[in-house]
Amino acid sequence: MVDLEALGCRYTWIKKENGRTVLRKRLDRVVTNLEFRDSFSEAKLVNLPRASSDHHPILLNLTLSTPPDQKARPKRFEAAWLTNENFKSVFQETWEKHKEDIDMAVRETSSACHEWNLNEFGNIFRRLRTLKARLSGVQNSVHYMRSSFLQNLERELIDQYQKTLREEELFWCQKSRIEWIQSGDRNTNFYHNNVKIRRSRNKIGALKIGDDWVTDVEVLKSHVRDYFITLFSCKDTNTPSWEYSAPHPTLESINAESLLRPASMEEF
Repeated sequence: MVDLEALGCRYTWIKKENGRTVLRKRLDRVVTNLEFRDSFSEAKLVNLPRASSDHHPILLNLTLSTPPDQKARPKRFEAAWLTNENFKSVFQETWEKHKEDIDMAVRETSSACHEWNLNEFGNIFRRLRTLKARLSGVQNSVHYMRSSFLQNLERELIDQYQKTLREEELFWCQKSRIEWIQSGDRNTNFYHNNVKIRRSRNKIGALKIGDDWVTDVEVLKSHVRDYFITLFSCKDTNTPSWEYSAPHPTLESINAESLLRPASMEEF
């Protein structure tokens, strides 16, 4: 079961004594299962303002935020690529070609890797479905018992299927950001569920701007953008100049040179 994190006030109940609040707790909550998260991935819980009761009303909003734009997803390195023997050559060839310019090397290598992923490595989940369908076709064939070709093909498909399962496992392990279990069976389901829960909790559905909670997507984008523009922009300020008459301290040359020598094991 997954406890939905709430927007708004952190607490849902207060205790008063002599007209003064002495205790606040989160007593009211919504708990869902993973099937619910699959069906309503954009659902958010909102703790509404308390008006007459000692409990805050809670609202389960199934459509608080808009679904993410799949085309706008950032390009990332996938750990599963390392299982493919062709990836190393694609990476090294592109990097060596542009290594004199580090910015160009990073851009071109990233572009080459994702183009290779699109054209050669392909979609892991589509490959799994295809391999399962082919295995089913081979094993259900009426000629299976008499055909050495079909039995050899079956072995090849099983090897490819096991390799692709390992790629899927790495894919979800990387996305879940959880330490890989050193021993035991594949835990792809566990990682997949963690990804869904983390995505739901990390998604911003509302922000408190001034005294109001805002859920409009365009207003949220504008507010966040303006905040960081203000944070990282320079302001014209008149910095006073200070007169410092005392001589600036310097190191003697022998001490300055000693800072440039390699550190010894004794120092470590």
